[in-house]
Amino acid sequence: CDWSSDVCSSDLGGYGNYDRKGFELGIKTAMSYNFPITIAGPKNNENWFSSNPWVKGYPKLSVVYDLPNEQLRQLYTSHTIFLHPSELEAGHPNLTILEAAACGLPVLGWIEEETFFGGMWRAPRNLQHMLTGMEDILNKYDSYRIHALEHARSLSWLNRTKELIKIYERYTN
Repeated sequence: CDWSSDVCSSDLGGYGNYDRKGFELGIKTAMSYNFPITIAGPKNNENWFSSNPWVKGYPKLSVVYDLPNEQLRQLYTSHTIFLHPSELEAGHPNLTILEAAACGLPVLGWIEEETFFGGMWRAPRNLQHMLTGMEDILNKYDSYRIHALEHARSLSWLNRTKELIKIYERYTN
């Protein structure tokens, strides 16, 4: 990818070495601030890390695979900001963003334009945008945290169930 341009292009989807998750953007963002970064995900992400050995040179990087839900929740609550520069995800919003927000993490990353997500700084897949977003979140951290928690609560299973019941009642009456 050319990090000075607005777009990273390469093969998409099933290509194991293509960085659809935005690992490089996340790591470079953390490196720019000398912040620690933990990347958690499925074991198949190892394909990208093994084909990009430069990441092992950043001593503040931790990579963990296949965490059980309780350990994943502990990981979220022990961190400060959730980086999500991914470009190809399912769910609207993606479940990992929602889980992070529910743990009070402001989110820096990408989500489709038509989806609003409180507590998120929408950064196109470009390092400069990620750095600008990081600066804004750091300067307004409490506000981003509050909005992330509020948005996650609004999307809770309880609230979604209430909405479904209303829809059901409207169509069954």
